[in-house]
Amino acid sequence: WTLPQLNDFIGDWAMHNVVWDYKATPDTFRNTYGNITLTDRAERLHRLMPLEALDSNWATNRRFASPFYGAPQRFGYNVVRLYPTNGSTTVTVKFRGVNQSGSDADFRWGLVATNTQFTSARYSGLQKGLDADLTFKVNAGEPLFLVVSATPSVFKTVVWDQAYETVWRYPYMIELANAWPQGFQNGQRDACPSGTLRHANGGGCAPTSTAASVYVGPYATILPGGSATGNARIEDQAIVANGSVTGGTVGGLSVIGVTGSPWGNNSFSVSGSAQVRTTFYPLGFFEANQGASGSLNLHGDVEYRGTGLNLSSGNRSGFVDATSNVGSATDINTKTTLTWRP
Repeated sequence: WTLPQLNDFIGDWAMHNVVWDYKATPDTFRNTYGNITLTDRAERLHRLMPLEALDSNWATNRRFASPFYGAPQRFGYNVVRLYPTNGSTTVTVKFRGVNQSGSDADFRWGLVATNTQFTSARYSGLQKGLDADLTFKVNAGEPLFLVVSATPSVFKTVVWDQAYETVWRYPYMIELANAWPQGFQNGQRDACPSGTLRHANGGGCAPTSTAASVYVGPYATILPGGSATGNARIEDQAIVANGSVTGGTVGGLSVIGVTGSPWGNNSFSVSGSAQVRTTFYPLGFFEANQGASGSLNLHGDVEYRGTGLNLSSGNRSGFVDATSNVGSATDINTKTTLTWRP
């Protein structure tokens, strides 16, 4: 294969994963993983990627962007749920990929409409490049998804134990017509989960008992099974599901603690000045009685292993146990304010 052929294959494969539309044993995948919209377990809370408003005029311009920590890495992909406006027969997506210097950004993306059982799908044509516009026919009642794959134009080698902060992520922006993304249905922010309300300090969702000193960012959530106290900060798309944050920062796509698991719902604690910005399974998923404390920095694709593990220093990503040392203090990806380009 040439690299463009491989990139096309990755983009097409990602679109088919929305309903596990495979020739071989699709029902096995569906029965094992459930449909992509389920949020009944902590490890399913971020299957769909929630976008952020590109700017304060989002209700008028309908422009949104991938989260800084949620943008896909090489050959990774985002699935974003879109909600067509009532009566619409088409949805238009204007896509603008972001090319960080040195990242050689390129993308494959498209729209996928499914039946309500999530067992069959209709597909748009595969879109390519940094800039593309797509109009797609929609039918009433069909769930609709945007699938964006990161397919850089120069092959990027990533080794199994490479520090998360040294791997490029590929952000993007979209402008919508006749649709809203998850989190912004009907042109307004979605309601908070049951048992939570918008928190005065930051605007995210948290129980009413959450102290005013706790910062909960506009896209972050503390569920009723979790808590944050003191000067703790819950940022980005982080979710505190089952556990306590008494200090430090929880951000990225972190899910703190386990819920809905048939194997046990372990809690997880964050304290001190720890920085937790993970993008993988919920912390506490693999073993019990775990925590992050002191000056520890946990970043990215963390698999936190060891009963009672509570690291208190260093930078860690990937497979993390009592002896691991992979991690970096510096992220090659730059967090900047994105600007729409026509």
